[in-house]
Amino acid sequence: MVRVESGISVVGLNNLAQKVQVNLIGALQEAALNIETGAKMDCPVDMGILRGSIHTEAIREEDKYGYKIGSYLPYAPYVEFGTGTRVSVPSGYDEFAIQFKGQKEVAGMNAQPYLLPNFEMQVEQFKSNIEKALSNV
Repeated sequence: MVRVESGISVVGLNNLAQKVQVNLIGALQEAALNIETGAKMDCPVDMGILRGSIHTEAIREEDKYGYKIGSYLPYAPYVEFGTGTRVSVPSGYDEFAIQFKGQKEVAGMNAQPYLLPNFEMQVEQFKSNIEKALSNV
């Protein structure tokens, strides 16, 4: 299954004090939920199916905590990046977006980014929240 999603995670928590872990996980969860909320607000709506499919999934592996935010709908990446000659891929996402590239040169539809702009915005806020979480120990 092809999905468009962004993710945010923290690795190496097992070696940190419990209070630091709690603060970092809280900052991580806040960022993930803000990405999901922003993506739902910004996604284009026809019948609301795409908006309703945007979800957050928690990732827990040994000392890695994270969240995947995205949609399971097969057309979600095409809304995010556009199609045909109207594809618009933000800098740094070329490798990820190439998997959605079609073979035909058609006019296509314009990109209507809803997920990645919210991810980019929350990364900066997350960095600030980490500093706050570490200073509250």
